[in-house]
Amino acid sequence: MEYGLQSVPVVAHIPPSTGGRSGKINDGSGETEGVSKLETKDKFPLHAGHVDAESIAAWVNTRASVSIEIYKSPLPIVLSSLAFLLLLALLAKPLLSVLPTLLILAQNKYIWMAVSAVLYICSISGLVFDIIRNPPSYHVERRSGRITFFHPQSGQQFVVEGFIIGAFNISCALAAILLAEVSLPSSRLKHPWWRKVVCWGCLVAFPFFFYQIFSFYRMKNRWYMRI
Repeated sequence: MEYGLQSVPVVAHIPPSTGGRSGKINDGSGETEGVSKLETKDKFPLHAGHVDAESIAAWVNTRASVSIEIYKSPLPIVLSSLAFLLLLALLAKPLLSVLPTLLILAQNKYIWMAVSAVLYICSISGLVFDIIRNPPSYHVERRSGRITFFHPQSGQQFVVEGFIIGAFNISCALAAILLAEVSLPSSRLKHPWWRKVVCWGCLVAFPFFFYQIFSFYRMKNRWYMRI
């Protein structure tokens, strides 16, 4: 190696409890006394992914109660703010010209229905869990190549799993709403034959999607009642 290093650098905190032992490091001759004998909690986890000055300073503050102030140049923030203001100034006139169209779209109930459906799916799909835990989208078995969308354990989930359950919930709601709408005398669907077809379709769709949700819940919670 260019610098003669034969081991990975170690950032360590040698506490007073070591009794003043020398913090020797590996110099290539096999001598590892001192730092190598420290506990894991006294060594900074350099292998734990992204390492920056803030994470090292926070670790030092946790281990040694020493606050380290890290100076950052304000130039990137200033440049970003100026670029944002410039972009806003350039887009002001085009946005004002299309403002009436935007107001008309904002009053469209179907757009708000679609937005509400998307927000509902995201809210019940475990999106916050996915952001915090960062689970895989689905599981693929190496040998057979079979794709699994539902995690077999309770309290765990894949990303696609949550959105499937959210789509099933929306489907149940749409079936119930459409059934109530079509069955009313004031329904827009005036043809009796089509009204009968839609009603029977909703009566079949609602229990089908509800049973799918219930089946997946029983699969993940095997203690639950069986029917």
